[in-house]
Amino acid sequence: MAGLSNNKETGVLGVLLGNAALDTVTGNYIALCSQDPGDTAAGAVTAAIPVTRQSVTVGSGWTIGTDGSNPDYTSAVNTQDIVYNMAAAGGPGTVTHFAVWSTVSGTTEAEYICSGTVTPNKAFTTSDQLKFSAGNLKVRIN
Repeated sequence: MAGLSNNKETGVLGVLLGNAALDTVTGNYIALCSQDPGDTAAGAVTAAIPVTRQSVTVGSGWTIGTDGSNPDYTSAVNTQDIVYNMAAAGGPGTVTHFAVWSTVSGTTEAEYICSGTVTPNKAFTTSDQLKFSAGNLKVRIN
């Protein structure tokens, strides 16, 4: 299910109740996935398409606010283009989801931040370049 990872949900609840502090995130790296990565790092690693995660600037790389299509949700939307060279992906295939990590190659619960759905799904071949234009990649929480 797209949204915050279990680890980050626990961290947010701990902060809100005064029992913990969240680690400072120093990087945002977007992985492409061929299925829903779920709420755990293991699921996100299994779902990953083998292309290099692309960096999004922490803070200024996202606009955060109320989701215009559903005011019950808060969303973060990318402010810069995110481009992938799909040659290493072993395609053809289909991108259905994305996962946000705090490191370019990490696989631990602490490094897995959240995920989202790619709508519509994006089919690719190894000769393709896949691009999410600014404003087209959205993470939503309720």
